[in-house]
Amino acid sequence: MNIGLSLPPDYLGHDQTMGAAATAWYNAFGNASSCLQEMSKAGVTSIELRSVSRDADPDLALGAAHRLWDAELGLTLHGSLPKGAGCETLAGIYPSLVPLARALAERGCDSVITLHCHSGVGDVEELADRTVRSLRRMSAILQAEGVPLRIALEINHIGAPSDPGVTYAGLLDMITRADSPRIGACWDFGHAFMNVQHGRLERQPGTEFLAKVIHTHVHDLGPRTHFPLTIGVVPLDLFLDLLNAQGYSGILNLELSPQRFQGPVKELVHASIERLIEYDRRRRCS
Repeated sequence: MNIGLSLPPDYLGHDQTMGAAATAWYNAFGNASSCLQEMSKAGVTSIELRSVSRDADPDLALGAAHRLWDAELGLTLHGSLPKGAGCETLAGIYPSLVPLARALAERGCDSVITLHCHSGVGDVEELADRTVRSLRRMSAILQAEGVPLRIALEINHIGAPSDPGVTYAGLLDMITRADSPRIGACWDFGHAFMNVQHGRLERQPGTEFLAKVIHTHVHDLGPRTHFPLTIGVVPLDLFLDLLNAQGYSGILNLELSPQRFQGPVKELVHASIERLIEYDRRRRCS
């Protein structure tokens, strides 16, 4: 089992002003070096930078990546789908990734960047079409520039007035039309089950969607999303069983927002990691 954990780049960076999420991690675990050491001992094998926008400080993302590699941890990214047209280089569509992309290529590291589809106000079909065009363009640029990144299009939770990415069918349609071996799905357990609760999504996806899953975001639901796995709302075992039946071998990435927790952050993070380890232990013994 490959367990990942999302951490803010400004928490991992040196001498950076920290936002609310980074401050919550710092208050619970101390400095980033101590946190990474503790998480590694607990069973975490990779860290996701949540998040790296196209206009973020490139040195911050690169510095965070080197800190992870120094700690012998893997790296994934959470970003945003570039908007606009006309740019045909990574520097044009996603300047913050350029130094990190070069480092990934030099190290020969395959990685995943999770992106959300275009959403907001407007026609759902047009937003889906724009998403497909953006995915094709980004995939082609990554291929042309030799960047070892796969794109995971994430299922969204309901919220935007128009969103083509809140159903399994909608996500699968965009991925299929983008038609690239670099592009798959990020199954966000919490987002998906929130949509189930609101009657917008079936309880479990079909095998066609599951076959496209290359990455996951794992969290539970409290008053909002990104709560620890101690809540017990999301049918975690069911979702993990479905992935295992499909032969999934990617990362189970815990995407937690400790600034929202109602309880001791450190204990709840460790309990979430242990929940995944416990499932794996039971599965191996059955």
